[in-house]
Amino acid sequence: MHFKFLLVLNPNIIFISAQAEVAAAYPKIRDADAQNSLLRAENGSMQEKLSVLSGEIMLKEATYHELKKEKEALKQLSLMHLSPAFADSSQPNHYGYPPVNNMAMDQPGFNQFVGAVAPPPMMQNQNTENEFGFDVNFGDNYNPM
Repeated sequence: MHFKFLLVLNPNIIFISAQAEVAAAYPKIRDADAQNSLLRAENGSMQEKLSVLSGEIMLKEATYHELKKEKEALKQLSLMHLSPAFADSSQPNHYGYPPVNNMAMDQPGFNQFVGAVAPPPMMQNQNTENEFGFDVNFGDNYNPM
């Protein structure tokens, strides 16, 4: 014999059951929401730190590349100075004459200016008498003797 059972649910029981499930799930949802908020704040902080560190590393990489170029230039300059060809070419050629390293700057004929220079002005004869006893600076051959 087969019996057929008809299950009839009482709407009040379903409602109470749903309320119990919501009441049990609410603390879990509240805790998950709080944890999610904390994770969002931590994520924002980490993104900010990442941005700052990215800027710093870009600056350090640029400085590194500049220093690397400067190192290479100094290395080339050092190799150039150490090469024998440079040592020969760096010595001034005096064409068989001794170098004039200690020449005094106030010697006559020393001119510190380069280029065309006007000739010095004519000096007036400081000796007022010539070899015959005549005063050359006066008009009528004035002789005070």
